[in-house]
Amino acid sequence: MKGFVLRCLVNAGVLLVVANQIDGRGPGGRDIFEVSGFGAAVGAVLCIAVVNALLQPLASIIRALGCVFNVLTLGLFGLALSFAAYTAAFWVIGTFDPFGGFNVAGLREAAIGACWLSIANALLTPLTREPDDRDEPRRRPEERR
Repeated sequence: MKGFVLRCLVNAGVLLVVANQIDGRGPGGRDIFEVSGFGAAVGAVLCIAVVNALLQPLASIIRALGCVFNVLTLGLFGLALSFAAYTAAFWVIGTFDPFGGFNVAGLREAAIGACWLSIANALLTPLTREPDDRDEPRRRPEERR
């Protein structure tokens, strides 16, 4: 749980950095990618996590059915499918903006934000992962006493 909270806070920081790096104005003079503050970024990260948790089982089913494509593309099909699910989550939360202060103007900006957030997740997950029973080395029965 501590690792999840830490990843959410760091992802919120990454989201703020990405929002400041993407320049441009959309229709009506509105920013194409906007995060109003750290609270909005944390809310957006939590919503993206929930939407992503709902979309990942669907992506896993499609990945299992497309096993031949996954083998032929050396796993790139599965990677593209995960990226599509993450982009969809990013776009849905940015479009409907349940907390206020997090706006994404289009699918391209959602893909850019999802790309940076997934890179941050890939780098941070090994650092913030909580140890479990599988991480302990196997011992012989006589050493367990």
